[in-house]
Formats: sequence, C-alpha cells, structure tokens
Amino acid sequence: MNILTEKLVELAEEEAGIKLQEKEVELLVEDSDLVIKIWGEELIATEFIDEDDYEDEDFANELVDAIKEEYYDFRERLIEMKLDSLNLNHIDILKDKVVELLKKAKVDANLLDILDFEFIDVSSKDKDQGLPNVALRITDFEKVECNCPVDIAKINPVFDEKKIADEFLKKYR
Repeated sequence: MNILTEKLVELAEEEAGIKLQEKEVELLVEDSDLVIKIWGEELIATEFIDEDDYEDEDFANELVDAIKEEYYDFRERLIEMKLDSLNLNHIDILKDKVVELLKKAKVDANLLDILDFEFIDVSSKDKDQGLPNVALRITDFEKVECNCPVDIAKINPVFDEKKIADEFLKKYR
C-alpha cells in the first residue's frame, strides 16, 4: 500500500470510524489531476506531478489536510459516497430481481411500474462513528413504503432478494 492510500485509510478510520480496504480507494490520473475515489465515487481532485507523489509523505499530509478542510464532517461525506455507490452499482439489478419475485407473488403490475428503490441511511442521529445502518427503501410515494435492512459492511455486499421481496409483501398485504 502506498503512503497516500495508507493516509486515506487512516483518515477514514480516525475521523469517521470507517475501516476502508486498500482496494476501495482508487488513485486515478486524469489530465494533470489526481482524482481520489472511494467506492468508485470522487472524493477530491488535486494537481498532480507524478506517481512519486503517492509515496511522498508531505504530499499525502497536504492532501489529508485539504480533505479535512473541504469536508467538515468527513464521515457524512463518506456515507453520502457509500450510498451513491450502492445506488449506482446495485439498485437496477436488485430492483429487477425483486420486481420479478413480486410479479410471481401476484402484486399489481401498475404498482410494480411505479415503485422506487433506493438505499437510505436509517441510523439514529446520535450514531457518529462507522458505517450507517442502511435499508433498501421501496415505495410508491403514496401508500406503500418498506425499509428492508441491508448489510453494507462487505466490500461486495450480498443482497437477499427473496428476503427483501418477503419484507415488502408483509407491508403490502
């Protein structure tokens, strides 16, 4: 692990109580900028000289200071990035699988067409460390809303579509 990635992992642990894995942090060079991504979402972009900067402790410390200055509540930013990543990378596939199960359970096709799926933070406001409690919200924005708890702690979360469909059916029926 290079010094820059190490410092970013330490920052997440110290400031937010979130344990990042090295492979969750991406350092990308785009034009003359270094773009830092966590979970595929952009955290910050900065002027970049060359890959030796990855091992330059002064550069790493300057970048960590810039991140702290940019994001007063770093944990909040990480949570926002994690939810964005989940919604971008998993929601469409998960929605298709759950809707298919709901069709088999004879849920009204008109309702299925308007259901909205989104990963949301359902933590209490006093939780101030670590990843939040997350639920998959399924709603029609009028009568039906179901928040199905999901575990997002793994690098590649696994979702139980059958359990999610069953939770929705309990609320729906």
